[in-house]
Amino acid sequence: MKLEKWLHSSMKIEMTDGRTLVGSFVCTDRDNNIILGSCTEHLRPDGNTFSIL
Repeated sequence: MKLEKWLHSSMKIEMTDGRTLVGSFVCTDRDNNIILGSCTEHLRPDGNTFSIL
């Protein structure tokens, strides 16, 4: 399986709402959501979640 090479790898995931999650890849669920272990959440320093163009 292609995902096996990522098992226990450190991952940084940037969410569409501006949050960043950093953790260890554990698996995906049946809806293809990524499951991270030992995860920490980081918010943008400016507090803005949307950029205005």
